[in-house]
Amino acid sequence: MSGYFDHAFLSVPLAVSLTVVAAAVLGVAFRSRRHVLAAIIAVAVSVPWLTGLAVKLWLMHQGAPTWPFTWFLAALPMLLPVALLLALPLIVFGMLAQRFVLPKACFGLETRTGRSWLVGGVVAGTVFAMALVFTEIFWLFDPIVFLAMPWIWLAYAPGALVGAIAGWLLGYRWNHQPMPV
Repeated sequence: MSGYFDHAFLSVPLAVSLTVVAAAVLGVAFRSRRHVLAAIIAVAVSVPWLTGLAVKLWLMHQGAPTWPFTWFLAALPMLLPVALLLALPLIVFGMLAQRFVLPKACFGLETRTGRSWLVGGVVAGTVFAMALVFTEIFWLFDPIVFLAMPWIWLAYAPGALVGAIAGWLLGYRWNHQPMPV
């Protein structure tokens, strides 16, 4: 992997777009108080492949050589477990959030809505980082990169941390609003 922003002209708008979609999906799940974990898993599993598809289409548009779609279809039985591995940090976070964060007060966040902001912030930040990372991975794709899975996961951490801080601040603000008269 080169740098996060070597292909910023594509990766940043793509990351913003995927983050907005992920926030919308999570917002629906949080409002209904149902299927939050399923929403997190769906987002986490889809981000690498949507990013890969966007990069492939961009490179094809530019006339650059890319792996053929048939390779991905033929490798699908192998790529499905890889998709779960790529999403594993968010899946584990979603399970922990559903079990420990969302049900009861923690981190100074008394309301479920406040805690939802925290969880949503972590997911949104991670999605943003994932899109940046996978733009670089898929730009010059080589399947051997998946052997570096722990380093790929670590590359999600800055986005998750920024998202956690922003989500906590928004959740804390939600908890401490003055009551309307």
